[in-house]
Amino acid sequence: MNYDLSVIVAGIRIDKWNDLYASIEQSTKRSFEVIFVGPEFPPLELQNCPNVMFIRDFGSPTRCRQIGLQFAIGAYSTWIADDCPFLPGAIDGMFDMLSKMGSSEKNIVSGKYYEGRHIQGSDELHLSDAYYCFGFHATLDFLPFVKDKLLVNIGLVNTNYLKSLGGWDCLFEATAFADDDLAIRFQMDGANVVLTHGCVASAEWNSEGAGDHGAVHYATAEHDFPLFCSFYEDSQNCYKRVKVPICNWVDSQIYWNRRYSTMEQI
Repeated sequence: MNYDLSVIVAGIRIDKWNDLYASIEQSTKRSFEVIFVGPEFPPLELQNCPNVMFIRDFGSPTRCRQIGLQFAIGAYSTWIADDCPFLPGAIDGMFDMLSKMGSSEKNIVSGKYYEGRHIQGSDELHLSDAYYCFGFHATLDFLPFVKDKLLVNIGLVNTNYLKSLGGWDCLFEATAFADDDLAIRFQMDGANVVLTHGCVASAEWNSEGAGDHGAVHYATAEHDFPLFCSFYEDSQNCYKRVKVPICNWVDSQIYWNRRYSTMEQI
């Protein structure tokens, strides 16, 4: 079957997967598939859905997402965290924006998103255009090459184009800087990225290292951030990273040691 959209979800919070799937149903009238990748089997309700695929993998979040991409057959793809449900009509709104941009496969819509809505000023921050520019963030504004680039943390992208660039680089363990790397590679390749006017999804917020977010936090801070800086601190070398091998996931850890140190612990 052909789908308009593939939604790729790398996650471990299976208690949230039913709600995420329901949010996609409320967010688009287009045909879609959802590809869940992670260590735990989905709820029974989703196992019976013909448009749901599950791939069991114990690797890093980026590895899981990259594996999901291999199986995506939708004309367009998006990706989302399992604790970040879409808002009603938001996906169709992204498609409407995309249709107005023309026919180029390099047209991309980057979706704004709420996060930590209980924090004063969070909504205003996440609705602003400035937040989605690399140069806005103090941890990245020292990298001149990326300052004017746009984030693509939730993208609507032509699937064939996404695959042609190789998808996510599994040298990154967590998806935050894997997304940042992909966003820069899109724009180095001449992609036209536009931001949505409103937010398309609402993410939960985790304090540093709390709960099941701990492994992701430490992977981001200790490994992915220095790696990202090493790639983009020298503008002469940046353009060498436009494309990565789409099979790069095979070189990553089968069992992500930040979460699973031995097979016996699984």
